[in-house]
Amino acid sequence: MCVKDRQNNNLTFTLNNAYYRASRCTGLSKRALSAIQNEAKKGPLCSPSKKKRQCKKETNLNVDDFDRDVIHRIIEEFYLTKKIVPTCIKLLAAIREKTEFPWGVTSLRKLLKDMGYRWLNCHNKLRILVERPAVAYARSIYLRKFEVSDGEDSDTDSTKYSVSESDAA
Repeated sequence: MCVKDRQNNNLTFTLNNAYYRASRCTGLSKRALSAIQNEAKKGPLCSPSKKKRQCKKETNLNVDDFDRDVIHRIIEEFYLTKKIVPTCIKLLAAIREKTEFPWGVTSLRKLLKDMGYRWLNCHNKLRILVERPAVAYARSIYLRKFEVSDGEDSDTDSTKYSVSESDAA
C-alpha cells in the first residue's frame, strides 16, 4: 500500500490520519499501534527475550520390586478393607508407615504411573486410581500360570515323598 502511494505520488490516507496509514502499511491494528506507542512513552522499547525451556528434573526413583509390591498391596487395602478411594496424600502417608519412601507426592504420582496405574475420572467427579487393563491382564495371566504350575508341583511333590508299603516294612 505504501509502496504504491510512493510510486503514484498519491496518498491514500492524509498525513493527519497517521494511525490509519501505519496500520495499513504494517498490517497491525490501530489498537496494537497505540499500545506500542504508550509502551514507548513509559520507557525504552526492548524486544521480548526468548523463553528458555525448563529442563525436567530427573528424579531417580530406585524402588525395588518388594517396595512396589508393598505399594500395590496398600492400594488394594484401601479399596478392599478400608473401602475408601485413595488420594496421593493418603497413599503417601500409608506408604511411609510401612516402608522408607523418601520422595514426595509428585514422585509418588510418577511411580504409580510407572507401575501401571492411572487416575480415572468417575461420574461423580471423583478420580479413582485404577490399574491399566493391560497390566491387570498380564498379572492375571501370570497368576494363573503360577497356580497351574504350583498345582502340578504339589502333585509331583506328594508322589516323590510318599512312602510305599514295601518301603515302610
